[in-house]
Amino acid sequence: YIWPHGDKYEGWFNSGNRHGRGTHHFLNGDNYTGDWINDTRTGEGIFTWFDGGKYEGQFITGNRHGQGTQLYLNGDNYTGDWINDARMGYGVLIWSNGEKYEGQFSVNNIHGRGTQLYLDGSNYTGDWVNDTRTGQGVFVWGTHTKWAGDKYEGQFKENKMHGRGTYHYAEGKNYIGDWINNTMTGEGMFTWPNGEMYEGQFSAGNRHGRGTQLYSDGSNYTGDWMNDTRTGQGVFVWGTQTKWAGDKYEVQAHLDTSFGNSIIFTESNVYRTHSVLEASRIYGKIQRFIHISTDEVYGETPSGSN
Repeated sequence: YIWPHGDKYEGWFNSGNRHGRGTHHFLNGDNYTGDWINDTRTGEGIFTWFDGGKYEGQFITGNRHGQGTQLYLNGDNYTGDWINDARMGYGVLIWSNGEKYEGQFSVNNIHGRGTQLYLDGSNYTGDWVNDTRTGQGVFVWGTHTKWAGDKYEGQFKENKMHGRGTYHYAEGKNYIGDWINNTMTGEGMFTWPNGEMYEGQFSAGNRHGRGTQLYSDGSNYTGDWMNDTRTGQGVFVWGTQTKWAGDKYEVQAHLDTSFGNSIIFTESNVYRTHSVLEASRIYGKIQRFIHISTDEVYGETPSGSN
């Protein structure tokens, strides 16, 4: 049967309708060969687009519906479930560059649980929302990246490490804690292969805030950190493997607006903050005393002060 506008159908009819097996040649160059029911593409068939795209699989009322394989003009191909002409359900999508995704789809997007293999050798298995890594998952960096062998397991948001997660470095370091936009930010614990450990607050990947560091020589520090350095108030205790084993340094920063109040502060805190002075009074000569102060005082001294 040939339509006035140029389309052509060759195959089975029933009561004037295309019904059974047949081939329809469209005027624009598209072609369909397969099953028909009451003038609609329903059943198994092959649809070829004039530009080179091709679908082979199941149809219902003219739409790709059920199981089928789509070959795209750009070289991508998809094999899996279809609902009403959209990739929906479980399937495998292979890109022309060799990357591959296997898992769940929703309305043509990667959505649900699935695994993505990347061109650089990296891979991700976990949750997806609208084509982005969002939810719980595991990402392993490939051999063609500068993070080869590193692994992150935890929460993601729009392709970034975000929430709670664990990062394993290939060289043996580990971080467990909070993430914001791909950076260690919040509360967490970082361990080194040599046994050192830090537990506390982080910001933009650095130790920042309050935290405790345990060192490989047995020393430990608890206090303030700023951009990965001990800055602020804290307590440092030297470990058994140092020549100062058992020594303790404790500092308390103080800023006051009057010189008189600063004198009161010093007098009232000398035996607590600078306990080494009391030890000197009782035991005699002290061989080593370190004092670091950022205090600022100004103003007139009260009468009688030295």
